Amino acid sequence: MNEIINTLNSRPCVNIISGGNDTGKSMLLNHIFYESFPKIKLLNLIHVDFRKFPCNSVHDFANAISKCTPKTYFQNLCDYLSDAEKVEVLGLINLEFYKKPEKFTFSDLNNMFLIIEKATPLFMETKYTNVIFFDEVNMLNNLYKTEEGKLAAEYFFNWITLFTKQSEKF
Repeated sequence: MNEIINTLNSRPCVNIISGGNDTGKSMLLNHIFYESFPKIKLLNLIHVDFRKFPCNSVHDFANAISKCTPKTYFQNLCDYLSDAEKVEVLGLINLEFYKKPEKFTFSDLNNMFLIIEKATPLFMETKYTNVIFFDEVNMLNNLYKTEEGKLAAEYFFNWITLFTKQSEKF
């Protein structure tokens, strides 16, 4: 647990916790993210648990991202933005990120990731640590059943790699 907390306090990176079924991986991370780490530093968390949100299509994937990104993720920026920035950034986010189409498309998914991407540099000046926690990420394999799903999965993995390995924002 201390090793994971120390990692969260250092530079951003992709961390994979792996192990057999029912070995306590999710319980450990839930304990860290919801109980231990917030006592040390403020945490800005997007937590997508694919046990609760099946990922059989691009719609499912985008729906999970939309529902699991709490509005507080973006509202935490308010203390650090000028009034003009608040209006611009929060207006865009509220209009675009949380819209509820009948069916999410790849374009909607792309826009969600772009909004997270635009907001993230603003957090670099704040007291928050940004974390995206995907639980049961192996469920993304279901996306590879369609060409659009395959494109979405590849886009996501490229995006998350850019954000952690190259630009170190998460």
